[in-house]
Amino acid sequence: MDITFQTLLPAFGLGLLGFVEPCTLGAHVLFLEGQRHRPAAQRMSAALVFLMARIVVMGGFGGLVVLLGQRLVGVQTGMWLVFGAVYLSLGTAI
Repeated sequence: MDITFQTLLPAFGLGLLGFVEPCTLGAHVLFLEGQRHRPAAQRMSAALVFLMARIVVMGGFGGLVVLLGQRLVGVQTGMWLVFGAVYLSLGTAI
């Protein structure tokens, strides 16, 4: 797959959406609350560490999904064929 503007734009948009998804919103609020009484330099440092940790974890999960998806595309296609044959048989029988 070539990396083009059309492939980067959805990835970027979904990445931004990840910062407001309900699963992580609580972590962001707690993080921001914990930064209220810190000096500006410490807040910036903590924010960069928080951001890097999110990038590494979410990027790692994304990379793992890609690797697994590439390896399992044959299995997925096989399952489509099996279930397609089952549904075709059921449809014909009914």
